[in-house]
This record gives sequence, structure tokens and C-alpha cells, in this order.
Amino acid sequence: MKLWNHLLILGLIFFAPLLFAKYEPWQAGDIILITTQGHTAQAIARAVPEFPYTHVGLLWPEDGQMMVLEVWQKVQKVSLADFMDHQPSVGPMAVFRVRELDQLARLHPRQFAQQMEKLYQQFARLEGKPYDDLYARHNTFYCSNFVQRLLNRILQQKIPSHPMQFKDAFWQGYFAKKGLSTPPQGIKGIAPGDFARSSLTKEIYCRLAPKENVAAIVKPSL
Repeated sequence: MKLWNHLLILGLIFFAPLLFAKYEPWQAGDIILITTQGHTAQAIARAVPEFPYTHVGLLWPEDGQMMVLEVWQKVQKVSLADFMDHQPSVGPMAVFRVRELDQLARLHPRQFAQQMEKLYQQFARLEGKPYDDLYARHNTFYCSNFVQRLLNRILQQKIPSHPMQFKDAFWQGYFAKKGLSTPPQGIKGIAPGDFARSSLTKEIYCRLAPKENVAAIVKPSL
């Protein structure tokens, strides 16, 4: 793991109340978004250029540390530090919160805890399921639709799917290598950036990459 990520995690755990006082403390069910590298990640980022995140998970406090529920090769639970290792260099990272859960946690903490228990039970049933590299296979998951499924298990106002666009030139070759003559154009799905641009969520934390022009992803959806 890179030294920067070590320092970031330590800072978030021990000094967040002082260093990031303007941000809200993270809680279970918050959506964490990062950027990753590679040709596939670049194509995913171009799908939502104003919010070019390429990987997403759900935060889960456990035994005094922050864990993340995610799909990376399989459905799994990892430490926040291990999740950040998916981002090989310092880049944009943000945490968003579903507005419905924000209100529930503030006004009805016991009910919020019950809903989080339901969410985790859903995760436990899916843990170990394989990664869906075709974005359309049954009983497999990619990072975004996994997060969507867990949240929609407990939300009254569901996070919607959208017709997925695989018009980027990259996707033709990507799916051809996997045995598909044409990309699954128009199939319902969700991209990491969709969580950031949704009116159902609000930004509660954002870290910018140095020397990168990522101003488009900074603006909170207030």
C-alpha cells in the first residue's frame, strides 16, 4: 500500500473531527467513490464525465474500524485501507450519503440501525458472488449495481437504473474479447458516477487529486 493511503486512513480515523470539521462524520451505508486506472476504468469515467468515478462501495463501521462492502472480483468486505488500494495513485475520492438515510439517522436512530441490519443481511447473502464483467449476467454483480441493490433493499425511494450506453469505441473490443458480437446497448444499469449526480444523495466529503482539474466533481448536490 502506498504511504499516502496509509496516512490518509490514519488521518480519517484519528484526526477527521479536527481536520475536516466542515464535513459530516461518516456512517454505515455511506457511498464511497474513487477513481481507478486501466482502459476499462477510463471508459467507465467517460460515461459520466462530470463525475468520473470508476469504483464504488458502501462504508461499514465494524469493531472500531471502517470497512467497505464492495465488488472487486467478488462481493466482499474489506478494510477502508484495502479499498483505497484499488486507487493506485492519489486521485479524487468522495463520500455521498442518501438523503433518506441521512434524515432517518437524525430523526429515528433506532429505525436507522434496523435498516442497516437489513442491509447487512442482504450483503451476507451475496458475499462471495462473482464479479459481472458483462454487466448483464444473472446472480453476479459489478460494483455499482451491487451498491444499488443493497441500498434499494432498505430505501423507500429507490435509486433508479438507467439505459447503459456502450457507444465508446473501447466497448466494442471489450465485449468482443468476451464472446459478444455487440455490446448490450441500452440494458438497464448504473455507473459509479450516477450516485454522485443523483438528487437522492448529498456529498459529505471530497478529496481532490493534486494538480488535476477535477472541479466538476467538487460541487455538492445540495
